[in-house]
Amino acid sequence: MDSAVVSKHLLDRLRDRRVIAAVFTTFTFEPEFFELEVIPLLLKQSLAYSIDERVKQLMVREHLRESGLPIDVYYDLPMYRKNGSTSPAMEYGCHGVLHPLGAFHGKVCILLVEDSDGGKSLLLGAGSNNLTRAGWWDNIECLHWEELAPHGYGIELHNILLKDIALLELHRHPGAQVHAATILIRRYLEATKCTQTEPVHYFG
Repeated sequence: MDSAVVSKHLLDRLRDRRVIAAVFTTFTFEPEFFELEVIPLLLKQSLAYSIDERVKQLMVREHLRESGLPIDVYYDLPMYRKNGSTSPAMEYGCHGVLHPLGAFHGKVCILLVEDSDGGKSLLLGAGSNNLTRAGWWDNIECLHWEELAPHGYGIELHNILLKDIALLELHRHPGAQVHAATILIRRYLEATKCTQTEPVHYFG
């Protein structure tokens, strides 16, 4: 079994395009793994990092700050309070969700990307993997990726995404940045007019 397979698949889909905004949802969350191994995938791939984790953390933090890339992570707050061993150490939105009827269990990645010509699209990933080392590298997991180009997918999925983003916004911290990733993706969806009515079968 190849290691870091989720990371490789993400890079394959990015194809060196610039990430404008990134939203992740997860049940269990490991900030240290996310910061050292996932955030670098969202930044320029020409950047080099030290193999020393302490030095790498400083480098990633600085590159993230310089890039201005907005990132929001939503995770189940009770599970994090129970099992979390480290705290977030970088500048991105961390939103612990206290679900009134049970656990917050969504495992979705939404990336707004831009190509060299300025064209934008969404990369949507949904699967079984948590935002942890085991979920991305060690476990046997299922993750499906779709690229949603403007006008290239059905209005049903478009409306579902808008509802999902609206739900996440209810759980954003009051003091979170105005130009947060969740808001930028919502604005992109609102500005994208979908007219196709054919259902996307793998999304219902």
